[in-house]
Amino acid sequence: MIETSEGEMWFGVDKGVIHYDGLDWTLYTPSDGLRGTPVNIMKVFDDGSIYAGSESGLSRFDGEKWHPIFPDDTSLTFSVRSICEMPDGAILCGLDKGLIYLKNNQCVFYTSQALSNQLADSMPSVRFIPMNAKYLIQESFWIDEIFIDKNNLLWLAIGYENGLSGKLINATYNSSKPVPMQFKLRLAEPEAKQFYNGIKITQTSDERIWVITQQHDHGLRYFEKDKETYLRLSDYFGGDNIFCSIIQTEDGTIWVGGLGRLMAYRNNQWFQYRSPGVPVPPSNRILLLEASDGSIWISGKRNEVFQLDYTKATWVTYQGLNFACVDQAGREWFLAAENRVVCYDGDRWYSYGSEDGLMDYPEVLFITRSGRLWAGGSQQGTSATAYFDGNSWHL
Repeated sequence: MIETSEGEMWFGVDKGVIHYDGLDWTLYTPSDGLRGTPVNIMKVFDDGSIYAGSESGLSRFDGEKWHPIFPDDTSLTFSVRSICEMPDGAILCGLDKGLIYLKNNQCVFYTSQALSNQLADSMPSVRFIPMNAKYLIQESFWIDEIFIDKNNLLWLAIGYENGLSGKLINATYNSSKPVPMQFKLRLAEPEAKQFYNGIKITQTSDERIWVITQQHDHGLRYFEKDKETYLRLSDYFGGDNIFCSIIQTEDGTIWVGGLGRLMAYRNNQWFQYRSPGVPVPPSNRILLLEASDGSIWISGKRNEVFQLDYTKATWVTYQGLNFACVDQAGREWFLAAENRVVCYDGDRWYSYGSEDGLMDYPEVLFITRSGRLWAGGSQQGTSATAYFDGNSWHL
């Protein structure tokens, strides 16, 4: 799930990509230019560009249709596991066969020596950089997750298909000389057997790096500088340790989506939420996204989507007032039961009547395109209108 700057939602699904603009739902499939299905990952860049990574490759949306970006050869397929925007606008994609760098029609492919040799002839425009064997698992450079932290340090989670072990790698990225990148092994098997496929990484406001995995028998952990802390939430709530998504909401709460349940960490304490208390699929992997309006979108893999109102906004009742409109200055206007017009500017209340030039029975308020406030009603039984000049009313 992703949200654009316009507040529109996009979802990667088995059949392609679904777009929700607040009213209508639109499905895009390979017939609309998508590079294969299902769609595993989506990303919106700072310039508004939308990318989708599928089991076949990477695509970009131009506002009307999708265009394949990688690979150029339609006979080749690469499963896109993660998409990351770099500070200089470059694209990094984690694949089941390695890491690709894309910028200004340049493509660099970090992968194993064996795969470099195998693909070189079929991908002549691509620069291959073979990886050191210490970064591979079973001769594979499977990138399950890419994350860039606040210090522009890259975190790469390495695994392999249905793997039972993994590695965590850091990489430095220099915008003035982005290729080749410098890699450093952070954790590796057997010390870090919890790094399997299905890994997600995020950074919270306290600069901790959190790492979760979808393996049922392992927990989550976070890194603080050189310190590492390991947690098993099953020790708190029982059950498994399958975690599929992690976010931090604006209020500082850390939310972790599990298998049919939500966990929340706030005020140094963990909490658990299940259906029907919260709208989560009871037996599905849960994905999370905080939207710009403060709501939380909750989705089960191959399941329903819910929008949870997590905002602090509450309803306020003003006795005897009927809301009418908001003017260009942000002032709220009301019709009062005593045949008066009331205004609230966020600090003070104002009441207007016939003594201010208003008709004696106002019935409606509206604002024109030019921003002028008008009232409609009657004056001594005759239809009347009046406009507000900022200080007083004029019939």
